[in-house]
Parts: sequence; structure tokens; C-alpha cells
Amino acid sequence: ISINTEHTSINNVSKFQICYSFYCRILFKYFIFFAISPLMMLSNLTEQSIV
Repeated sequence: ISINTEHTSINNVSKFQICYSFYCRILFKYFIFFAISPLMMLSNLTEQSIV
């Protein structure tokens, strides 16, 4: 019985890790996009103001 419960817990953990990595990738992409796009806009504004 203990082996069976360990197996199910490991299975749940692996499912969780797969979902977590999947959501992490999406969040990471969005984070990079939302972090870089304002920086790009700011750099464009500063370049225009300098010129």
C-alpha cells in the first residue's frame, strides 16, 4: 500500500512539474515582452529627445 501511495504522489508531482514548467515558459515570455517593450519605447523616446 505504501508503495502505491508513493507512486501516485510521484505521478502527481511530475504532472505538477510539467504544468508548472509550461506556465513558467508562458509567464516568462510575457514578462520579457512587457519588460522589454517599455524599455524599447523609453530608449526610442530618449533617442528622439537627444536628437
